[in-house]
Amino acid sequence: MTVDFYCFNIGTSHNRNEPTNLLVRLHVQCAALEWSRISKRKKNKLISPKEYIDNTRGVTAYKYINDGVGSKEIGGKDGVYLGGGVTSRGSLMGAGLSQKARDTLEDIKAINPLPDRFFLAGHSRGAILCIEIADLMRQDPDLRDKEVYMFLLDPCKFSVQTSFTGSSGRAFGDTLYPNATQVRVVAAEDLSDGPMHGGNFKLCTLYLSTHGSNRNEVTNPGNNQAFAHMEYLRIPGSHGTGSQVDGHPIGDLTYELAYGFFAENGATVLAPYPWRVRENGLNWDEDAHELRLIERYARTKLVNPWIEGKGRLINDSGVFRFDANKSRKDRLNTMGVTNRFFKHPLFATEHHHALFEKHFPKYSQILSQNEQAIQKHAVVLNGTSPLFKFTCVKLHGMSGHELGEELASMQARCPSMHKLLSLYVSSQDEDEGLGSDPWELRRFERRYTRFKAQTALPSSYAFWSSWDDLPQELPQELRRRPDWED
Repeated sequence: MTVDFYCFNIGTSHNRNEPTNLLVRLHVQCAALEWSRISKRKKNKLISPKEYIDNTRGVTAYKYINDGVGSKEIGGKDGVYLGGGVTSRGSLMGAGLSQKARDTLEDIKAINPLPDRFFLAGHSRGAILCIEIADLMRQDPDLRDKEVYMFLLDPCKFSVQTSFTGSSGRAFGDTLYPNATQVRVVAAEDLSDGPMHGGNFKLCTLYLSTHGSNRNEVTNPGNNQAFAHMEYLRIPGSHGTGSQVDGHPIGDLTYELAYGFFAENGATVLAPYPWRVRENGLNWDEDAHELRLIERYARTKLVNPWIEGKGRLINDSGVFRFDANKSRKDRLNTMGVTNRFFKHPLFATEHHHALFEKHFPKYSQILSQNEQAIQKHAVVLNGTSPLFKFTCVKLHGMSGHELGEELASMQARCPSMHKLLSLYVSSQDEDEGLGSDPWELRRFERRYTRFKAQTALPSSYAFWSSWDDLPQELPQELRRRPDWED
């Protein structure tokens, strides 16, 4: 019987009181035994040995959550804040990160029998915490041979600490060791890669240990056999946009990337949807997962487009927050993590394009043949008002009748991709002028707030700052804060 351990590490200054946080949603939608609560009761001697054994007998999956360093202390069954503000040392310097790693390892060691596989996910300094936990496991004789899978969303520099074992010369928090079985790193490409906070979060340079104290910087992971177990993906947006599953498609995209990475590596208790009541008997479906990714990438292009001279539209206020001259693209390109589709009208990333090629090969071939016309058309359109209704480029060598099966499948499984294509291209047997408003899809992304007396769609949601803010339209099961006994 294989036993799994899932650990979700929240980023700096954030905690489990945020129901839209990516790590909170993954944790809540994970059908495993809540080890964060049981381990705390065991430490405080609030549970008897018999109760402990009864709680853990036959368990095949445990889950655990770490609040971000520097976040407000929370306590009580309702998770209320216990005075005090965000701690500056934790926020600015990452103080407490190594202690969280030690505490997590101690709680892992309390499980009997020890888990066989570990699935670690984290954002920002929470991603660094994943690496630190794996490092400590490598040093432990009981855990060094366990499989470790890590999903690292925007691992943040300025948080790497020296080893707490006393060796100040050994970096701690940026080095991957042989126990890292598979690693997926997701980097936001629209953020400037400066050295400080306040809008500039420097992407952490990761290293792979070779032997002894020697290590190599991770570069060109897609084509270097030494890093075959590592995958770097670029996504649109900033350091924080992918960390909130709050109604913007970038958050849905990062949730799907995390879910898919773990599920394809054997995780069985995660749910594919962040805001749906869990369904029993869900099996891993690679095709369904990849089609959902195509849909989420396409929706990101529709809702958060790149406008030449302005940058990426990220939030609801219509503000273009990022500029091409302040993006991470040069840093990522230097690492060998390229994105030919940085400003492409139809595809968000290399990953998006590869998935489209796999599932819609005929249409992909025709698009490739007409690439020059599409790019030329898009350059003109990107300089216009977002509400400008435009006409389509006629694709040569394509008949809508010939590609009927692919188009029907796309419209049914990836409606946003179908909509995106309809904005820019049409087949030879379609009429001119079929282009539509690229912001039309925003009606599916309406934001629910207490200050707007608008009825939210059942599937819509927004950034809710606490569990009490969740609207009545959501099922009660999703509005109930988990009992972490904090």
